[in-house]
Amino acid sequence: WCQVTGVQTCLFRSTEDNIKDAMREVRMALLEADVASMYRSTAAVLAVPVVIVALGLGLLKWWLGLLVLVVGFGAVVGVLAWRRAGAVTAVLNAMGARRLREGEYPRYSNLIEGLGMSSGVAEPRLYVVDDPGANAATVAIGDESCVVVTSGLLDAADRIALEAVLAQQVAHLSGGDAEAATAAFAFRTTVGWRHGLDRLLPARREELCDLNALDFTRYPPGMISALELVSKLGPAVAAADPSVAHFWMAAPDEFQVNNAAQVSIARRLALLVEL
Repeated sequence: WCQVTGVQTCLFRSTEDNIKDAMREVRMALLEADVASMYRSTAAVLAVPVVIVALGLGLLKWWLGLLVLVVGFGAVVGVLAWRRAGAVTAVLNAMGARRLREGEYPRYSNLIEGLGMSSGVAEPRLYVVDDPGANAATVAIGDESCVVVTSGLLDAADRIALEAVLAQQVAHLSGGDAEAATAAFAFRTTVGWRHGLDRLLPARREELCDLNALDFTRYPPGMISALELVSKLGPAVAAADPSVAHFWMAAPDEFQVNNAAQVSIARRLALLVEL
């Protein structure tokens, strides 16, 4: 009877994991489609003045208009490639992040290494923001990925709480939304990019990643402890630019909870307590 029950439990967990993997793949496919759509819309915004100038010159000399069109489109492609290539560095600079020094916060690097092996996610580069607040973020484009944690959180969190925070960041990488957030920053335009950001990032993104992180830790009290610590120390990061607010696991300012991707810590805690 015990053996049969064990087999049934094993099969149930296997089926549950397969369903979760399938749902994750669907979410990633949708995010990739949205990112591609944003690339196209940004290219269109940049191409409009090129087309207008080319048409004007084409009325005078057709070859001159064609030349401007070809050169202009080449410049648009170059600008998009340049923005994408420098996106991660631009976000890290806007956060005020620095590279983790050798031998500094060994628990941080050890936990990320373990989570990378258990999740199958390539190990990211590690960064620190020297700030007494408690917060963390993930930045990614293509094969380039980084996890950022404030020194306040690293100093105050015990191993269980820190593992929960880092598992949440790994969940952003495995779910694909870290790259979507980075692409949104890289290809933002002056017209309505905040609205596009709300459309691009999954609704209640952070709450979803809290739950996905439990796939790696299997310990809801750890995430509860982490969020309580963030609430106690405060998530504000003084050095960070407001343009990167959507990256943080907790909104640095309360008004930013209005963003569809952000959910209040109290609401996230209430959901975890139910588990």
